[in-house]
Amino acid sequence: MKNIESVEYKTIENINNQYDYNQVVLSMVDSVIYVLNEAIDCNDIDNKEQLEELLNDSVLHEVIDGSQFIVYNCYHLPIIQYSDNDEYYVDNFGGESLEHVLKTGGMSDLHMAIAFWALYADVSERINDILEDYEPE
Repeated sequence: MKNIESVEYKTIENINNQYDYNQVVLSMVDSVIYVLNEAIDCNDIDNKEQLEELLNDSVLHEVIDGSQFIVYNCYHLPIIQYSDNDEYYVDNFGGESLEHVLKTGGMSDLHMAIAFWALYADVSERINDILEDYEPE
């Protein structure tokens, strides 16, 4: 299988506007592509379906969860502010889940959960667009 083409982005230290946020999303997309290409290079992936399975079963979640944009609280509110998917958490897990996160972890955990799933959805959309046009050979 051939590798997936990488995307270009600027390294961003702070999210101050929509452009900065878009660069963050692209950097996460690039990180996901890197991991997927590693699996392709190691011959762990034989077809596009396996690639998509790996993406959805672990890679997307792990890359975003380990990023500085989720690890550090200072990024959470800007992610929520600039994401087109700021309602993803509520839409997919419901208000009761939000209530539980708030009661057990407080406001910072609530912001982190909303930011995680918003960034997850934004990166997922971009990756799926790339994979839609990807031909493994």
